[in-house]
Amino acid sequence: MKILYKIFGIKQFNEKQHYFPYFFYSKELETALKKIGNFKIEIQLDIKTQVAETLLIKKDNENVSIKIWERFFISKSGKLIKWKSDEHEKLLFTIIDLKTLQELLEFTLDISLFNFGENNYQFPDAFNDINEFVVFCRREDLLYNINTSKNML
Repeated sequence: MKILYKIFGIKQFNEKQHYFPYFFYSKELETALKKIGNFKIEIQLDIKTQVAETLLIKKDNENVSIKIWERFFISKSGKLIKWKSDEHEKLLFTIIDLKTLQELLEFTLDISLFNFGENNYQFPDAFNDINEFVVFCRREDLLYNINTSKNML
C-alpha cells in the first residue's frame, strides 16, 4: 500500500481489480457480488491442461463469462467492467450491468496514442460512476536501461 500512496497519493483504490486467473481471489469476488445480488461463480478448466480457462458469474439461468487473461472489477453501482489487451496496443472494454446481466457497452481504447505517465481521457458515459481508472500496460516502444538490471545484481 505504501507504493500506491507514493505513486498516486491514495492509500487504496475503492474497487478491487482482478486478473483472471492470476491475482484472482474467489472470496473477494464473492464478497463484492453479495453486495449486488445472489450470484454463483464457477471456474471452467481447459480439458487438456486443467488450467483455469473461463470464469462464469451466474444468476438464475444466465451468466457472464470472463476469459483467461482478462482483467475486471465490479463498480459500486453493480457494473462489471472487464478488459483485455491485444497485440496492437489496444484495450477492449466490455461493461455489463450485473443486475440484469446485460451488456451496456463495448469499446476499444488505443493506448499507443497516450504518453507515458498520467493521461486524461474522456471515457464513455457508462463510466460516470468511476472516479479514477488505472491501467498498467506495456508498450513496444518502451526503452529499458539495460545497465540498470546489471547494477542490481
